[in-house]
Amino acid sequence: MTHIPFSDAAWKTTFPFLVEPRTDEWLVGLLLRCDEANHWGSGTTLKHVYRRNEKTTRGDWTFIAPSGFPFDDLADALAVPSEALAATTYLAELARIYGLADPHALFLQTSFSFRLCPVCVAEQRLLTRTLVLPHITICPWHQIGLVTTCLCGTALRPFQNQSPPFRCFKCGLDWAELPQKKAD
Repeated sequence: MTHIPFSDAAWKTTFPFLVEPRTDEWLVGLLLRCDEANHWGSGTTLKHVYRRNEKTTRGDWTFIAPSGFPFDDLADALAVPSEALAATTYLAELARIYGLADPHALFLQTSFSFRLCPVCVAEQRLLTRTLVLPHITICPWHQIGLVTTCLCGTALRPFQNQSPPFRCFKCGLDWAELPQKKAD
């Protein structure tokens, strides 16, 4: 995480604290890490990016292959190449498979269930792109079953009611504290 001092001219076009995409990181995780680094509620980075680009309409919230997502605006705000941000989705892979410049996530799956590995979140605050794939139910790195609901019974949602990032919006439990059930 890079801190941009107020005296730096870049402060006018970027966020106070910058994050960079990690290997196999999913766009949603990057947005949440940016919110957390800047002490914002979940979804603040996303809202800021959509406000900067008034031509953009909110598309598929799963961000598997976000149609019309303003990658350039987010890249400017984070001071990273937009290609690095596109790599946090399956945009390039689906474009290659379907032969379309702008594939939509519905080609991948019509119903999406947000899920995560609590160990990945605990160790690195990481939501991996791989875990978005529909038939992946176990974290391939930790051999832990993916979690879809909080201990309070609420379905996990990444951007909800300006709750703190990486936390249940209903009870406030950190996702890192969710059950870690070893796979058989």
